[in-house]
Amino acid sequence: MPVKETSIEAYLEHINSGAALRQRERVFVVIHDQTNDGVPVNRNQLCALTGLRINVICGRVNELMEMNLVETNYKAVDPDGPGKTPVEYLETVPITHEAVQGKLL
Repeated sequence: MPVKETSIEAYLEHINSGAALRQRERVFVVIHDQTNDGVPVNRNQLCALTGLRINVICGRVNELMEMNLVETNYKAVDPDGPGKTPVEYLETVPITHEAVQGKLL
């Protein structure tokens, strides 16, 4: 199904405005903090912790995974979630501070 031109324009504006970068950094920091606390987090939990919508969370998590900054720790049913399908619990990949700065910017 082709994407409407207005959707493409809105996406490009979102990228060019820096909003996507700020969201990605926000999501990364929460995942990183949870990882440091020894508590991997799933996407629904990220929504609650950041106040961002699930579609935003999924997009930013996918970007972070493509950048090798975040990975799946394990899959399990979310006891607070609506279904019985296992969800991914995420953690940050151990790398240096400089590498993170270079990848996020």
